[in-house]
Amino acid sequence: MSVKFAFLFAFLFVAVFSSALVGGQQAAVAGAERSERIPISVSACDMRPAVFMPHDVGTVTVTLKNGAAEGNVRIKSAHLLGREVEVLSKPYYNIGSLAPGESLNLTFTVRAPFSDGIYYPKLIIETGSGETVRYSFPLRVDSSGVSVSVASIPEEVISGERALLKIAVGNARPNEVAGVKIRAEVANGSGEVVPSEIFIGSLSPDEKKIVALNFTPHAEGMHTLSLFLSFKNGVNAHTSELSVHLVSAAKKRPELVISGIECEFDAEINAYKITGDISNAGLSAAKGVVMRIGEGDGFSAAYPYPSYFVGSLNPDDFSSFELDVRIFSNTSSNAPPMPLQSILHNR
Repeated sequence: MSVKFAFLFAFLFVAVFSSALVGGQQAAVAGAERSERIPISVSACDMRPAVFMPHDVGTVTVTLKNGAAEGNVRIKSAHLLGREVEVLSKPYYNIGSLAPGESLNLTFTVRAPFSDGIYYPKLIIETGSGETVRYSFPLRVDSSGVSVSVASIPEEVISGERALLKIAVGNARPNEVAGVKIRAEVANGSGEVVPSEIFIGSLSPDEKKIVALNFTPHAEGMHTLSLFLSFKNGVNAHTSELSVHLVSAAKKRPELVISGIECEFDAEINAYKITGDISNAGLSAAKGVVMRIGEGDGFSAAYPYPSYFVGSLNPDDFSSFELDVRIFSNTSSNAPPMPLQSILHNR
């Protein structure tokens, strides 16, 4: 009997222990299921700017939603934590209750780290019943900016004349930037740039715009045109600078040379006939060239050629001309000095 009693006691002990162990496991599983069935969830996360630049300040707005079909949920606190990301705003306490289907926005101010990369701040929500919701989200940092460069420049820049410069502004960032503008200055006041400031506005990712500037140098030589670019990434102002070096030459002018002058008396018109050649030895065209006799005593221009219209002369071009002049004085067998004049119109 003692052996049977001992065997029966051992069997009952094992049965009771096994039942208690299974009951404990079921209780633990039930507790995990309750924590997984927390009706509060993060339904949206919005960052401004969408992509930070190093050390930018911005906002993170998370949307909490009560997804339960019934029953309010009281939100006790909300904390945003981050190792590399600096959280500038304080946690939320005693937020209140959310009814079924109701949402609530919570906004945190953060500062991005100095290095490019993707970081994962963590949001911790504590409910009034002691349950906790943890939510991590990616915060991207990218140091690429907005570029400014010279798209086109004249082959020659002439002192005193306007030169058209085209400037390219491109957004190399993965997000939109705003408030883009360019300010132009000429070092030492050696020239004038118009307009001195151009507002471009917003630029989408990979978008490029071309703007035009007119630069007029006051004198020949080296000129430095400084272009200051500014833009905003969210609320953060950023700047960059480009220096453009321009060399201006002296203004090209026509240079007229008179040669081959011959003078002989024409009895038919009772006047002297003057013939010769005029050439352009300059670097630019001479337009509206007219030859005539200058003013003086003892002579005057006569018909049929009191003046002679040459027209346009390109560099290295020449033309012949003919003038008629009548002399009044007979005191000398020699004709008085007569100045020849060349007149240019519409330079």
